[in-house]
Amino acid sequence: MRDFFRSLQESKSLKTMLARKGVHLFIEMPDSLVEFVGDRIKGLQLFTNLIDGLVHYLERGDSLRISATESEQLRVKITVSRALPQGIIPILYDTRYIFQSEHPEDQLKLYLAKNIAESHRWTLSADNTGT
Repeated sequence: MRDFFRSLQESKSLKTMLARKGVHLFIEMPDSLVEFVGDRIKGLQLFTNLIDGLVHYLERGDSLRISATESEQLRVKITVSRALPQGIIPILYDTRYIFQSEHPEDQLKLYLAKNIAESHRWTLSADNTGT
């Protein structure tokens, strides 16, 4: 897992996207996470799509925190430093909401990320927090 998240943090396209928007990315995980079996490319696509989709709703100086825990499944928690619009969370569960907005391409990225997570039997959760 450490190598996977290190690859994510070192991604030039992700660094460029975050720098352009002025958003800080923090990744936290315990030392005890074991290796996982899955498609590394799809896993990186999952997080790239998720971050790209979420960054659209953030402003300069905001932060995005990714934490990972493990029990029977790998659990990845995404926390953003500002509340997301109410209509964003349903997109993770129902495709009908994607094309009912002004920015369907950003919302499609969130939905694609959810599908990748499900194909790996991962649990994906996102929390709104204030700064």
